[in-house]
Amino acid sequence: MKNLRNAFKQLDHDNTGYLTTENVEIALRQMSIPEQEINDIFKSLKHGSVDDKINYSTFLAATIDRKKTLTLQNLQFAFHHFDTTSQGHITKEDIKEVFRREGRTVSQEELDEMFGQSYVITFDHFTKTMTELLNMEN
Repeated sequence: MKNLRNAFKQLDHDNTGYLTTENVEIALRQMSIPEQEINDIFKSLKHGSVDDKINYSTFLAATIDRKKTLTLQNLQFAFHHFDTTSQGHITKEDIKEVFRREGRTVSQEELDEMFGQSYVITFDHFTKTMTELLNMEN
């Protein structure tokens, strides 16, 4: 994950917090990534990019190896990204803040769907949900 963060920072030449698909493609080709893997990454990037801009979360989701994602360290890193107040749980306000930082919005309906009857998402619940989501994609 640290290497991906460094790669994102290096590609974000003007420090906007966004990459262009062109910058990412050039970098991937320079790294001698196989063509099929580049195509898979771009399929993932297209789902999360807005106006040809790719934020860190989208970049991270597109480039991680899903088979290696479910390590405790990676889950803790991802959980901390959403726990913006470092309280040990994720609230609806945390999710709104993450979306705001990325120039996006989230509706109340989407938040209600994410949280169900809960007021917070604990690390255990986050881990279980991420495991289920990643297993559904394989």
